[in-house]
Amino acid sequence: MGGEGRRVMAAATRDLDPAGFDPDGDLLAHVAELRITSLVGMVDPPREDARAAVAGAQAGHIRVRMVTGDDVTTGAAIARQLGIPGEAVLGADFAALSEDEQLARIDDIGVVGRVAPEHKVLLADTLKKRGDVVAMTGDGVNDAPAIKAADIGIAMGSGTDVAKNAGRMILSDDAFATIVYAVEQGRRIYDNLTKYIRFVLLLLVTFVLTFLGATVLDIAAGEPFTPPQVLWIHFVVNASFGFALGFDRESPGLMRRRPRPRGESVLTRPVLVTVGAGGGAERKDGPCTGARWTSPDAPESDPGSTPGGGPSTDER
Repeated sequence: MGGEGRRVMAAATRDLDPAGFDPDGDLLAHVAELRITSLVGMVDPPREDARAAVAGAQAGHIRVRMVTGDDVTTGAAIARQLGIPGEAVLGADFAALSEDEQLARIDDIGVVGRVAPEHKVLLADTLKKRGDVVAMTGDGVNDAPAIKAADIGIAMGSGTDVAKNAGRMILSDDAFATIVYAVEQGRRIYDNLTKYIRFVLLLLVTFVLTFLGATVLDIAAGEPFTPPQVLWIHFVVNASFGFALGFDRESPGLMRRRPRPRGESVLTRPVLVTVGAGGGAERKDGPCTGARWTSPDAPESDPGSTPGGGPSTDER
């Protein structure tokens, strides 16, 4: 029954002499020489959305492991139902390994059964030594140390106050699918932030190159934009684009990307290359786009066109 993912409860009896039985004495001393009368297999099936959520996490290159207090056989059977691959081991057996053996075997382990609180902490520490970002879920008092040791401790909303205080996130609906959704939204926010940074840097590079080119080539007296034009571009046009990028939909295939390395800077090489190439492309028509020109016949004190002003020439 354990191999089918059932939790097995055994019932047993023993005849006692009422005259020699002391209900206030050591009752555990009588738990011996029992006769098994029945085995009860209790089905505790995974939630309907759990398998799809595990598959979604795996598609996003997130390794899911099951850490349970149940027997290894039962845990392995449930893991197969959820699509969690890997070897099933006892928590005590994993703890008995040397540190090098733990680091070598952890990647092959998918289920850890009969775990004690210290085993969960050991698992989190071992994964962190490999450079992994570790998220640990739990709901009981004995889960609090592991939740605290993980990079992202997730406490169940129905869990104890101790677990909630130890966690950095509380799962209000107790659904694993919500964790995957939170990861997806986090990636979307980070991706949109990267888009916005590229946009701002591209704008700054374009402005610097435009003013530098106008100064070197003596175009528009080195002032290709008037102050009102600069304010209009920054506070109206660019602010609107930046606001839209912040609420942009997720990029296609976002959850199929590998997680970024721990400590990776937002200004990665691809971002800098994109900004540099884009800034040069923006200026391919010269630094005179939108420039303020002075009419050859106008007096020196009469600058040429401004928005809504006198004679002007736009070169595009």
